[in-house]
Order: sequence, then C-alpha cells, then structure tokens
Amino acid sequence: MISYISENGGQVYESELRKKFLLPRTTTWRAVKRLEREGIIEIEKIDQQNLIKLRKTLEENQE
Repeated sequence: MISYISENGGQVYESELRKKFLLPRTTTWRAVKRLEREGIIEIEKIDQQNLIKLRKTLEENQE
C-alpha cells in the first residue's frame, strides 16, 4: 500500500486504494488508520473523501 501511494505522487484517495487492492471499505480504513498511527501517512478530508498522503519517504520508513 505504501509503495502504491509513493508511486502515485505520494498521495491517493482512499477509494483508489480500495479499488486497486480489491479490499472492503472497513479493511482499507483499518489499514489506513494503522499507517497513520505509525506516522507513515496523514489523512486529509476533502469533501466526503479521504486523501491519503505520505509523511516520510520509503527509505526512512524502512529503517
């Protein structure tokens, strides 16, 4: 999921993640919230959609 976000300019909508990985809404949300708790991404609410943005580069996250 992190690689996909990075490959798409560091930000994607949550709905794009659901479509790409064929995951239910709840599963996607839990994964996104976990990444947010770990400080890897931030969630920005735009209208009624969640924009997922990377906070760090992949190299920093792999350390």
